[in-house]
Amino acid sequence: MAKRCLITMSIAIFGMLFVAGCGGEAKQVDPYAEVTLEQAIEGPAVISKGFKYKLRTPEIVEKSGHILLIREGNMLEIIAGRSIADKLGGMDMSIVEFNVKKMYSPYVHFKCEQIVSGADTVFIGRGAIDYPRITDAAEFKTKDHDEYNL
Repeated sequence: MAKRCLITMSIAIFGMLFVAGCGGEAKQVDPYAEVTLEQAIEGPAVISKGFKYKLRTPEIVEKSGHILLIREGNMLEIIAGRSIADKLGGMDMSIVEFNVKKMYSPYVHFKCEQIVSGADTVFIGRGAIDYPRITDAAEFKTKDHDEYNL
């Protein structure tokens, strides 16, 4: 009797596991929350696990090597990524999206993980980046500069 009960329970458990494993395909959830630059900079209005954001068609002020300078209104921010300026070369800037991660060291900036343009996705490689040196206004001294009488 105990043997028959054990076999029946084993078959029932195996059947439940089989049915649970035959579910439909899991829906992929985009880890990047779509935000404006202001929402990404200002804070917790949009919550994203790992501080991952999607910036759609930002105005690119300057690009050089591993650094992009983007603007929204009066806000400027840096997006960094290995050879990011070169990878933007042939892309249509009217449909480009940057999948970025907000970083806090050496200062607040965005690290680009992917560039999406239509159906194309370009993955940005890992590696060290020389960030530009930013001087705080309180640290900026004029004593080392030469004065000229204009």
